[in-house]
Parts: sequence; C-alpha cells; structure tokens
Amino acid sequence: MTRDRRRATCPYMDIVATLQARLASLFPGAHSRGLQAVRLHIDAAIAHLDRGREGDATAFTDAIYRCNQAFEGSVKEAYRVLAGKDPGRTTPAKIEAFLTEQDLLRQRVLNQFTNYRTAWRNASTHDYTLDFDENEALLAIVSVTVFAIVLTEQMRSKLAAEAAEKAAPHASAPIANTVLLRDEVERHIVAFAHRHKLDVNAAASDYEGALAGYLTAQFATTPEIKVDVGLRINGREADIAVRRGDERLAIELKYMHKPLESRVLSGVEYLAELLSRGFTDGILLATVAGEQEVIATSAVTSRGQTVRAVLGTSLSKLLVDGKVD
Repeated sequence: MTRDRRRATCPYMDIVATLQARLASLFPGAHSRGLQAVRLHIDAAIAHLDRGREGDATAFTDAIYRCNQAFEGSVKEAYRVLAGKDPGRTTPAKIEAFLTEQDLLRQRVLNQFTNYRTAWRNASTHDYTLDFDENEALLAIVSVTVFAIVLTEQMRSKLAAEAAEKAAPHASAPIANTVLLRDEVERHIVAFAHRHKLDVNAAASDYEGALAGYLTAQFATTPEIKVDVGLRINGREADIAVRRGDERLAIELKYMHKPLESRVLSGVEYLAELLSRGFTDGILLATVAGEQEVIATSAVTSRGQTVRAVLGTSLSKLLVDGKVD
C-alpha cells in the first residue's frame, strides 16, 4: 500500500482535516502564520509516524517531538489572541502559567491542555531516554490535534467578539443601578438576535463571540457591568456571564441548524445547574440558523427555578406553560 493510500484511510486524518478547516475560517491576523506552522508540525509528525511504520522505529519518538512543537505553537498563538500579548517576549512556561492562572482557557480546552502537557510534552521534555512506540505516537498526534481544534474554536470566539464590539452601536449613557440586570441583558439579547442572522455555515463560536462583543459594546459606558466568556463558578462554566456587584447572570447559548427539543431542554437544565453553583440568574438564548425572529419568555426547570428564555420562533413552540413539551 502506498503512503498516500495509507494516510487517506487512517481515521486521524479526519481530525487533521477538521483542524485545517477551523484554521481557514479564522479572522486573519498576527496569529495566522503561527497557526499554520502548528498545522505543518502536525503534518511532519504524521510523516514520522508513517516512516516508523515502514521500519524506522526511532521515527515514532520524532513524531512526539513534532507534536510538542505543535503544542507550544498553539499555546503561544492562544496567548497572542486571548491575552492580547506578544508571545515572543515570554517563555513557554510563563505563557502556560498565565493562561491557566488567569482562567483564560475554557474548560474543554483546559482539559485537553492538561492532558497533552502531562502525558506527552512534560514526559518527553524532561526524560531524554524515553523511546516511544507507534501507538504512543498515534495517541500524541490525535491529542495535540484535538487540542489545537478546541483552542482554535476559543480563539475564533474571541476574534468574533472583538469584531462585533467594534461594529456594534455603543450605548450613549450609563445604565442606572435601579435597572434590573436581567431585564437589561435580555433586552440587548433580543436586539442582538434581531440584528444578527448568521448563515448556515456559521459556527456556535461565531455566535457566542458576536453576542459577547455586542453586549460589551452596550455596557461600555457602565464600567461596573462586566461581560465574561466562559466564567466558571464552583466548577461550572457559563457560555457568557454578565456581572454587576454580587450579581452573576449566566447566558447559555444553543445555536442549532434545525429545531431540536432536546437542546432547548438541556439548555434550561444546565442553567438550573449553574444557579445551584452560585450564578444568581440565567437566560437561555436558543436560535436556529437562518432564523431572525425571537420571542422572549420564561422557562421552568425541573427543580422549579424560573429562568428567562429568548427563543427562535420555531423553538418557542416547544414551550408550553414555561416547560418543554
């Protein structure tokens, strides 16, 4: 079997193609060159894996070292985008510490980050006598590629937020403390949904970033109101959180390509979990690609809590008396 044929039939090639598609969809910028280098390191790791399968057993270890370079490149470009800092002036160790200590990585990204750093990068960096085999090389390639994919999605959300904040109309006056935060946020979510009709090729991260940027613009004149993406409280993470004083309002997003009752239900129930962990209020925004009209209503969780729900018209029909039918 030729190398091209063998690589075409390997299952890990699907995730490499996914990574390439995600990289191609990012807003271009200073991060673009570094992320393409990440992809080239992963390609080189696959080539080493193939060479090892042809008889050169030392090539499997070479694959690990290429994966390590892809890992460090991914982390540096994430630092550039998420922290807004130049990675060229900071050591990799300090970058990794900064990203974790400042809670800049979403939970799913952090899980992959910890997995690769612990299982592969640290082991191969600190013990030069290690000799990896084919299965270990394959696992490393899959692990670092998945990490790059989920990290790229978080970067995509951040870049979308920055673009949306620049494009959105900014509030002209601060918001009075007497205005309920939930009511103000819901009003802006409805306005956002009416303004943003994403096409069917848009990703959930695009929608999340666009909403975060839009809300940031609306609250720009009220500095005591903060908008966070991926805020975690007691081990649970909100897609977007809006904070004012002791108030912690969680926004759960469900962006789908066709109406699904199960996703509306899961969104309502996840808000119930967030409320039990320390968030003080919750709003579900559930929309379907291509729809622009939304309806603001209330939803009751299985625990009897009431949360607000802003639903696309096709999804609003799923609620009967505030409950998913």
